[in-house]
Amino acid sequence: MRCKNIEVTMKIPLSVDEPDDNGVIYTREAIENAFENAKGKPIITYENDQRVCIEVVTSDAKIIETSEVVFAEVSGRIRFGGTEESVEKDEDGKVVNMEFTSIGFSK
Repeated sequence: MRCKNIEVTMKIPLSVDEPDDNGVIYTREAIENAFENAKGKPIITYENDQRVCIEVVTSDAKIIETSEVVFAEVSGRIRFGGTEESVEKDEDGKVVNMEFTSIGFSK
């Protein structure tokens, strides 16, 4: 099933005023200022040879704080994607039954 503009939301744990996994300490102010300008930025993945692939464009980004954790909630749109499935069709060629084998995106 080929689709365009699939909406996705990610929750990214943040380290505020304490070292992250790289040992870097980010202040709350620095994080808040960065998220004010996050809309429209790409969300990227890396190929095995370290080439950057832009997969998603950010439509919204905000900081959420609970009693246990601070995280970034980042929403965006995958430009193209959809599902891979095995299907059963009727005599008119319409899909009447299907089972997803994967859900993903393409370039």
